Amino acid sequence: MRSTDDPLPGLRPDDPDPWATAPDREGQTRAERAAERLAAAAVPPPPAADPGSSGPTRDESRAGEPGADAPVAVPGSAIDDLPPLSGLQAFVAVADSLADAAALGTAPDVDPAIGTTIEALERHWELRLFSHDRWALRLTDEARRLLPVARQALDEVARLDRLARATAAPAPRLRLGASTRALRVALPRLVTATRTELPDLELEQRSCPSGEEAIEAVAQGRLDAVVVEAEDVPAGMPSITVAAVPFLAAVPDGSRLSLERTLTRPELARHAGRIDPAVDARSAPTRLLRVATEGTVTIVSADDVLDLATVGVALRPLSDLPPQRLVLAWSTIEDGPTLAGLVAAARSLGG
Repeated sequence: MRSTDDPLPGLRPDDPDPWATAPDREGQTRAERAAERLAAAAVPPPPAADPGSSGPTRDESRAGEPGADAPVAVPGSAIDDLPPLSGLQAFVAVADSLADAAALGTAPDVDPAIGTTIEALERHWELRLFSHDRWALRLTDEARRLLPVARQALDEVARLDRLARATAAPAPRLRLGASTRALRVALPRLVTATRTELPDLELEQRSCPSGEEAIEAVAQGRLDAVVVEAEDVPAGMPSITVAAVPFLAAVPDGSRLSLERTLTRPELARHAGRIDPAVDARSAPTRLLRVATEGTVTIVSADDVLDLATVGVALRPLSDLPPQRLVLAWSTIEDGPTLAGLVAAARSLGG
């Protein structure tokens, strides 16, 4: 293991950076120009022409023009001016390791090969990304400005890779199941996000009576992934949160409890002596009717009351009951760009 006295080999501690603040002829610093280069690299390509269009192609529209048959020259500067992808990956990886090390109270150990890659990126941009002394490695101010754009550029490259792989292969197909609760809350948002990631995806959606049956379908290979309650996912199966549904206290409107902004389960029990059990969504209308007509109290999930009349009922957040997590769970047997796109879509929802 290399000594932390030299986190990035070849860099002298606290060397002044002559490139960071020197403006060019147009008044821009090198850091500002580097940010523009990264932003340009992350710009999505223009939309493809409609295959059914009868309009002339580029070559047809230029037929007869002088030099129409001459090859189109691609300037080398259009390629050489872009930063190396490996440099961006190393930059983001080391920045992440700094954050992780700070959280753990340790010093990062940067591999010499990664340090060399970052030095090449610094030479390309002519600015310093990291500064360090004998005890600590830090991001420079210029690096903090560039880091979010670098992340965006890498995300776009990863998306480009998934789209290219999907284009080269037959139309991707995915079998996605969902439990009854997830059908109304999480599945519509996940499907929309997945269509953005994988526009050509043939998505087959299936409803599962329960989370246990959905998980069993994945284990048996009848489904590729499912959206279920977090407690239904067995240990060892990968999953990611796609929605968090809060629980609500349903109390008689006008009662003392309805005057509170938030409630707890002990407060409900003291008021009514008992709490109607929150069993499933199908019993929610009956339980809410008893709250309005008999003065009972109950607990419902927020999605249970989306389409229900709540006349005579006041709904209040429960502060002592965590929300129910709905997660995307999938099998590790089938792994490829299609499943990676689905997981990326789930991650974009943020839970």
